[in-house]
Amino acid sequence: MSLITPSIMRLLHLIILHFCLLALTSMSTKKPHLLPNQDNPMLGTWEWHSGLETFRLVLQREAHFKTPDGKVYNVILGTHKYIKNNIITENSIEMSGVDGNPAFTLFGSPTSSNKLVMSFHDQTKNKQGKVLLELVSGKSDKMHWRLFPPSETVSINKPIPTGYTVPTTLVLTRVR
Repeated sequence: MSLITPSIMRLLHLIILHFCLLALTSMSTKKPHLLPNQDNPMLGTWEWHSGLETFRLVLQREAHFKTPDGKVYNVILGTHKYIKNNIITENSIEMSGVDGNPAFTLFGSPTSSNKLVMSFHDQTKNKQGKVLLELVSGKSDKMHWRLFPPSETVSINKPIPTGYTVPTTLVLTRVR
């Protein structure tokens, strides 16, 4: 008489299948391969302060960003934190996405060594924007931030909120 019945055997097969699927899922959702910021002077941590407002921006390079169609690109990913009147209004720096990866709110590709155009996600207004980052001429520790609405924005079902939660024009200072 066998101790393993057909129902126990089916249960064992389901458990093995479950662990195989978990292993495959964890292999396909690897964390971004962030590289040292030595190759682009714009990468690193930047801040702006004015009275009771603070804006922090962290830019990192992702050398192997894979798109849904399987293509791999060299991109810049960014997170931000905005504090107004001592209240954290937006914060993707200390947040995590559903898979444990940082919740990036900026995405772009290098255009030159001193200029970067990125897409931006306003977390509070759930709205997209376009950011132009440009190093101040002759100063590698200062960078212009200019936030614009994307030119192709269209909404059929509901109006798009006006403005952005974060400042639209400022000069950031490198802190790291």
